[in-house]
Amino acid sequence: MSEWCGLYYRHVHFRDEHWLKLTALYWDRLYRFHADNLEITVPRISYAEVGLIEAGFVRHVTPRPEEVRWAAERFLAALEGVDLSRYAVPPSEPFGPAQLGEGLAMWKTSGELIERLTGMDLAARSPVTAGRVRMHTTLAHAYLLVLGSQVAPGYGAAPLADDEFDHSATGLGARRLVAGVLDQPTPETQADEWAALLVNLSVAAVLPRNLDDIPVQRIVEFRSRYAGERARFRDAVDGMVAEATQLGGIRERDVLLDHLQSRFDTRIRPALDDLQRAMRGQRMETVWGAINVQAAMPPVMTSALALVATQPSAPQAAAIGLGGFAFGVWAAVLQRRRHHEQALRQSSMAYLHQLQTGLAPLGLAERVRAAAERFTPPRRSPIGP
Repeated sequence: MSEWCGLYYRHVHFRDEHWLKLTALYWDRLYRFHADNLEITVPRISYAEVGLIEAGFVRHVTPRPEEVRWAAERFLAALEGVDLSRYAVPPSEPFGPAQLGEGLAMWKTSGELIERLTGMDLAARSPVTAGRVRMHTTLAHAYLLVLGSQVAPGYGAAPLADDEFDHSATGLGARRLVAGVLDQPTPETQADEWAALLVNLSVAAVLPRNLDDIPVQRIVEFRSRYAGERARFRDAVDGMVAEATQLGGIRERDVLLDHLQSRFDTRIRPALDDLQRAMRGQRMETVWGAINVQAAMPPVMTSALALVATQPSAPQAAAIGLGGFAFGVWAAVLQRRRHHEQALRQSSMAYLHQLQTGLAPLGLAERVRAAAERFTPPRRSPIGP
């Protein structure tokens, strides 16, 4: 049975209560960054967040000093040679309580990183906001993505995105990630990267209607009472992605898609029906949305997967919409991990749980594909190692 554990890395507190409730419906556990000195953070906490902390769904993670140091080193290396003048923060500009949202808590960074950025006019301190450093929001976003990708594997978690851009950044090396966030030219494949195919699956998801009006306690009750139904859906989705990566022997594109449709009809659709009945059993009217899952695998030029994979022209790069799900395969360049080189593992999966009401699987898959283009170097030859 697979576990879905995520790390929310953008803020200490959740800014979107609706998204938090939706995530709690499907995920087992959600970690978030935390420190004892939270009086220096922006106090944004909702009743839903408090209830899900008490229920054990939301758990605290404090990055270890070595994780912060590694993330800071990778981030600084990724900034080399980049024109950062538009992200300058002159020390003369005011930085008081009104600008806290633009800051970054110093416990998330290293002293060396702060000193280097301050010397480059990319960060500024203020005695009024002790414990925080001012930084351009885009630059802070890039750093937090690097930190999140550094910390998440240690907890068996995936950096959990609430938009397709961050979702597409999962698994990238720091230089490629930072280039994409800062809208810089995408670098060529580096020595610490490997060329991969991303198998992308967007599936229909059942969601409560008028979720904002549903008390968090009812969400907690649903999680407890219907844990088996939630697990069966997760297993079915992960199993379909894993199966797609194992069908390298199939040479015909239509045969591959037929296999996937059969898997959806026999595993995912019944699990969705069970979840819909479960939500209605909790007095929740339901609507439909979509969930996106990706997994990486080595390029396979002789299989049907390669026939679905990204080609230079946009029409060929589009995902394929089928009954209840959309499937696509596109090229990517991912970071090599220190401790393993296996392409498909639970930790290599990336999930997007935006769960937008009324969003069809094909529409979500196409948005994810468009976001991924920001990180992929121009292709000069057929997909290969």
